[in-house]
Amino acid sequence: MRSRRTVGEWWQEAQRRLEQAGVADAQAEASWLLRLVLRVDAGWLHVHRDQVMEAGQSEALASALERRLRREPLAYIVGFEEFYGLRFRSDPRALIPRPETELLVDVALELLRGQAGPVVADIGTGCGAIGLSLARTIPTARVVCTEISAPALELARQNAVELGVADRVDFRWGPDLDPLRELALESGLHVLLSNPPYVRSAEVDSLEPEIAHHEPRVALDGGPDGLDFYRRVVPRCLQFARPGGAAAFEVGAGQAEAVAELWRRSDPTADIRIRRDLAGVPRVVLAVKSS
Repeated sequence: MRSRRTVGEWWQEAQRRLEQAGVADAQAEASWLLRLVLRVDAGWLHVHRDQVMEAGQSEALASALERRLRREPLAYIVGFEEFYGLRFRSDPRALIPRPETELLVDVALELLRGQAGPVVADIGTGCGAIGLSLARTIPTARVVCTEISAPALELARQNAVELGVADRVDFRWGPDLDPLRELALESGLHVLLSNPPYVRSAEVDSLEPEIAHHEPRVALDGGPDGLDFYRRVVPRCLQFARPGGAAAFEVGAGQAEAVAELWRRSDPTADIRIRRDLAGVPRVVLAVKSS
């Protein structure tokens, strides 16, 4: 692109190049890049399409566009992602939060309704989307966020500070349930949550380039059949729940019944439920501990 263009010219050419690169919603993404660099809203763009951009703005836009053409996720370029009505800092240290994961927060809020001062754990917290959303929604909640990735845990800490909940969140490094054991939380949780890695190992590299080449593989790869995390954690997780407490995990398409069966075998007294997302996909499997 030449250095001096109007807003409309840049928008049009950026859209064309994004379409050629295989980006699905090229027009909207070109708009996002413009709004990011020019620091304006969508309405301003339409009114000022004929405005000539400054050289520095054109250079910044060209740099952002080149990153997107290499299929770097838009959330990493703009530096944030919206989740549950909140803005989370987003970068390659952690998986980008997805809209379907909001169901896990909804399920947790249903389980916690009427609870005073609930204690919640978010296993494999990533950027902190699940645990911090609950901390913001329930001002009396105590939340434990754990991670095996130290960089992701630091990102979650940063998000907690920016969201104003850092004083009520305990960040712990370690695999699976180990941090909860170190905190002596056996029978101490109202709800234990996780959106774990559940993509089959052989399928990770065939995902969209934004995911396969840019997001952390450790947050995606769930082993040969995608169920490694559930096999390790399901048999032990309800020991950390209070009587009547629960654990709820996000699952991939086609995995819900297999995870539910793991729970039935490990704790026949638990109440096992499956919840579907807005697309009708069985997305969350939860187990309520017998009281």
